Amino acid sequence: MFDRARVARAIREFLEDPSQGSCFDAFYSVCFHLARSYLAGLGRRGYRLPLEQYAADTALNDCTIDCLITLFACEPGRPYFLIREYLLPKIDGQTPDEQVVALLQGLVAGHMRQELLRLKKAFDPQTANLRRLVRRVMQGDEYEESERNGHPVWRWRGGRDGDRADGDPVDTSTLRHWTLKAVQHHTQMPDRCRVVFAQLDADDRFQNFLISYRFEGAIIDVLGDHSDAQPSGGHSPRFEYILRQVRRFAEQAVADTAADILSGLAAKRALTVDEQLIYVEALSELMSDLAESGDHDRLPQYIKDEIGPERAGEYLTRHKYIWDTLVADCKERLCDRLRAAGLAPLE
Repeated sequence: MFDRARVARAIREFLEDPSQGSCFDAFYSVCFHLARSYLAGLGRRGYRLPLEQYAADTALNDCTIDCLITLFACEPGRPYFLIREYLLPKIDGQTPDEQVVALLQGLVAGHMRQELLRLKKAFDPQTANLRRLVRRVMQGDEYEESERNGHPVWRWRGGRDGDRADGDPVDTSTLRHWTLKAVQHHTQMPDRCRVVFAQLDADDRFQNFLISYRFEGAIIDVLGDHSDAQPSGGHSPRFEYILRQVRRFAEQAVADTAADILSGLAAKRALTVDEQLIYVEALSELMSDLAESGDHDRLPQYIKDEIGPERAGEYLTRHKYIWDTLVADCKERLCDRLRAAGLAPLE
């Protein structure tokens, strides 16, 4: 049974001290449960999940982990900044448990929808092959595999002896920088992996081991467009940076609207949990299109796609008012974030 008090407590404890292993584990478990349930719900409603590249017996779990990797990004002095900088200003000691959980649910749902789109674009035979190449290297004698706080980790045997567990995990931007340099100077995967782990071992600021999915994610992020880390689609680094910002702001706008507006409408209109998820999914799809191209399809189509053709007749009587309210609020929130960041608002 979903214990909202326990979940809210795990969220609060992680926000207070994310470096505490037990706090991280409990929070990650909550996020994994929410994310996996979200993906399973999409699958039941006919959404085609990108599961083909995973082993059949662990496909849903592996896809969930791949989608969550980027949510747990870190930067120097900003641990898990996507999560903490979104949730911390909205949660205090007076925030009801239901609101705390709703905020995280909205954030996770919006992020998962964005990441599914990324995976559908990125996962092809060559990307799956990158994952296999990395794992093959890590299974060699040069590396030691163990488990930390429930997560598989890799450590380079060629470095100094012993684990350096007291440091911070290497932040995402530093790890990506090391990976990018390794890719630019080496063509073989064993050499690329060795260079990254040698850098990690030599830097006393950080733990000298990596969670497996973080290292795989860094390699795939750098090589995911199969052009040795050139920006995808021939776009400039500045364009790619702005696009990432807009995507992130769109995710946060969906989460805000779900927590602040949808929760109130759900109580007034007696919406079920499944109906609320339908609105979040439709809103995520709409805002994703808007973030990617600055435009979107006809508004009713998003909610009609989610409820299915057999229920399309309910749109005017049951869904239109709620949907229009959510869309207007979410667009306004996105534009406010873009203006605050000095980026041109989407029309």
